[in-house]
Amino acid sequence: MKSFTLSMLAAGLIAMTGCANINSAIVEADAVCRDGWYGYSRATCQTPAAPYGVADAERDIADLKELVRSLKDDLAAAKQLIVHLTESQENLQSQINHVKSDKHMLKTQQ
Repeated sequence: MKSFTLSMLAAGLIAMTGCANINSAIVEADAVCRDGWYGYSRATCQTPAAPYGVADAERDIADLKELVRSLKDDLAAAKQLIVHLTESQENLQSQINHVKSDKHMLKTQQ
């Protein structure tokens, strides 16, 4: 029984040594490269390029962010214009009221 255990242990060690020496090119053919390494091998790998369309989508997102900034600037300018027009309207209404008051005073004096 002792010799059987020793022979099984030896066979296991030989098998593990054999697996450690497997040609890495065979293993890496269908391997998945994550974070620059294969996970089961010390060999480094090149991370795959971004899938088609991701770079285009990132550019579109950057363009949309720039458009949003531009629209925010336009909105701020429009709000400033509204404030200016409101002040002008209040000034004109004040002048109209003043003219009406003067007209009423002239009528009463005649």
